[in-house]
Amino acid sequence: ELSAERLAALDAAFNLTRSGNSEVLFAWLQLALANRYQPAVPAAERFLTAMGRRKFVPPLFETLVGEGEWGRPIAERIHARTRGSYHPVTQSAVDRIMRGEA
Repeated sequence: ELSAERLAALDAAFNLTRSGNSEVLFAWLQLALANRYQPAVPAAERFLTAMGRRKFVPPLFETLVGEGEWGRPIAERIHARTRGSYHPVTQSAVDRIMRGEA
């Protein structure tokens, strides 16, 4: 668990939210979303809209859904917008997460 202040300091020091490296951005979003860091939500939405790789997409949805009342509405909003753009395998994996089957 990290505080919002600590997450903000990390982001400011390393510019994580704006990273052009998908691996770095994914790791940052996993950490930030698991700590309910609201400033990372727009970056997560952009990433999940532009990225379709199964390696990245389902784990981020799992993280959001796992954050209950905070994360599930975010996941539902993003899922509604992005579902049709994902490859059927990724789509199926995310659908299972959204149904609570994963």
